[in-house]
Amino acid sequence: MCSFRVVDSVCLQGHHSKANEDRCGWTGASAFVVDGATGLGNGFLDSDQGSDAAWLAEHARQELASDDADKRPAADLVRRINHKTAEQVARHSAPQPPERWNLPVASFLLVRLEQDALTCHGLGDCVLFLTTADAEPLRHSPMPDNHEDEMAGARAAIRQNGGLQPGVSLSDGGTEQARQRAIRARFNTAGGPLWTLGTSPEAAEHIDTAFIHDGGAARGIVCTDGFAALVDRYRRYSIAGLVETAFAKGLEALGDELRAIENIEDPEGRLYPRMKRSDDATAVLFEIT
Repeated sequence: MCSFRVVDSVCLQGHHSKANEDRCGWTGASAFVVDGATGLGNGFLDSDQGSDAAWLAEHARQELASDDADKRPAADLVRRINHKTAEQVARHSAPQPPERWNLPVASFLLVRLEQDALTCHGLGDCVLFLTTADAEPLRHSPMPDNHEDEMAGARAAIRQNGGLQPGVSLSDGGTEQARQRAIRARFNTAGGPLWTLGTSPEAAEHIDTAFIHDGGAARGIVCTDGFAALVDRYRRYSIAGLVETAFAKGLEALGDELRAIENIEDPEGRLYPRMKRSDDATAVLFEIT
């Protein structure tokens, strides 16, 4: 029988003046990350988390790490998270419901040992990097890699705005914010671009589930896209190299390297176009033996 062990974790705030909208956690048989999407307008939830996205991420963390989480189908967990979120939004936004683009949304990825098989359940753009002794290193995400499109949009916004600034997102205003609002308004709708954690219990019917590894030893990192940038955007590591370095040096050292790229090497986003200087970045390192 295989065993699941969390080795290390890191959860880095993108900027000290902003709420950390990432979360991570684990149980005896699983590890997960949650990536709350930064709001595109004023928040309205009454919480001490700092933003609506941070509230949703924390709520999801509590549910995914609950005592019965390993026994529940992933769809049940998502349905429960989103049902409570919808209740919270209705309670705090009455009498006028918020615009769809202003609803809290979050990506998540849960890796879980199920009858000795490693299974991924998720919504959105979080990432798993996995290495095994008998197969090619693997990258898996519920959402296809669209970094080239993201970089093209960021490059245009940087040209228009003159570079990145600390603690500021290029989607905080202007034409880029309007574009982002139009996209997000279609989240969690039939025919829309993306289903997420949020206010739509029916997102549970759209979870991406993948059977990743069937028995045997494995090492992996489950992470938000802010941390996955070391491989996906900045190309500093191969999949195997990232996992190997995490086991050798720890996730905090990789986080330091990530921030050095963003704050020292390319603070204005000219080399690596992106919407903000640093995103929240979260990862959990695990092994199966």
